[in-house]
Amino acid sequence: MKSRLTCNETLALTAERTGTPAYIYDLSILRQQLAAFRDAFEVPRFSLLFATMANPSPQILDLLAIEQGGACVNSILHLDLSLAAGISTDKIQFTASGLSVDQMRRLITAGIFVNLDSRRQVSQWLTLGGGPFGVRLNAGALIEKPGDRLGFDQAEFDALRNDVSGSLLAGLHVYVGTNFLDARDMFPTLRSFFRLAAGLPHLQYVNIGGGVGVDYNNVGSGFDINAFGSEVSQLHRQLSPETMLFFEPGRGLAASSGVFLSRVTDIKRLQGTTFVACDASIAIFPRPLHHPESLHRVRALRDGGDQTDVVVVGRTTFSRDILARCKLPMNVEIGDLLAFENAGAYCNSMASHFLGQPAPADFYFPIE
Repeated sequence: MKSRLTCNETLALTAERTGTPAYIYDLSILRQQLAAFRDAFEVPRFSLLFATMANPSPQILDLLAIEQGGACVNSILHLDLSLAAGISTDKIQFTASGLSVDQMRRLITAGIFVNLDSRRQVSQWLTLGGGPFGVRLNAGALIEKPGDRLGFDQAEFDALRNDVSGSLLAGLHVYVGTNFLDARDMFPTLRSFFRLAAGLPHLQYVNIGGGVGVDYNNVGSGFDINAFGSEVSQLHRQLSPETMLFFEPGRGLAASSGVFLSRVTDIKRLQGTTFVACDASIAIFPRPLHHPESLHRVRALRDGGDQTDVVVVGRTTFSRDILARCKLPMNVEIGDLLAFENAGAYCNSMASHFLGQPAPADFYFPIE
């Protein structure tokens, strides 16, 4: 089935209906991605999670609930949205750092499994009457390399095991990293993680998060989810078949289900560079600001023949309001529509009030 997001005429007609700037989603693509990711694993007990901070829209969460998917959440707001969508509590994993007492009480009352970030958080959890819990392991510490600020290192984890009974330590979580385009780069961390998990006979679950990258510039072969799933399934065989495997694949699950549309508002030549301004900004399409090293592929919806290098910018005076460095038709005109691909994750969810730009429209193509 051809994606409606690749049909320029369909997108142009949609833009006439919604106005611009706008995020356009195709829920059929997300459904296909859910099936492809699930089919890659051969694990007796398996649950696919979606990182709600990537895109907490009700339409996406509703589809997850219908498809029996789960949610990886790190805020009470996203927990409430997930529950409202009908995602069952046994398919929700709450992973965060620095939880407050009030947050812990809410999670305990709701019966949500939580992956805690420090020994002090564990102590507070148990003091409040919390039951079995999981802990987050620091990915860098697993392979003795610098990591991020989150999770336990080996020494702290060993100390925790001496503090609590094995039956209370219900799960292990690791976030391997972000935007891997080659699955092989993830396996050193995952092999170490599963070796450690194999030494904990009372584990109810393991949770591996993040990693599946998006080839934003369409220059490679893409992430091999089948090879990844096969290797992880093999690693899981070190554990009891009753141990649940939660997998949260990161942006790779939802990015391709959305595009961002904007309309050209100005074109100028300055010191040898062609600048194409559009009716958007990094305030409402913020990923290019945060990740200028992997900008989105951009295409004009009107065919224009030969192309030339341009810099696409927002309609503000902020010097870093740069949305893309790409090629567009040499005859691009004011009023032309531009489509920024792979905008289904970590785009609209990161929008802000900075620069005073109007909120973009949202439109969802239903499942075909």
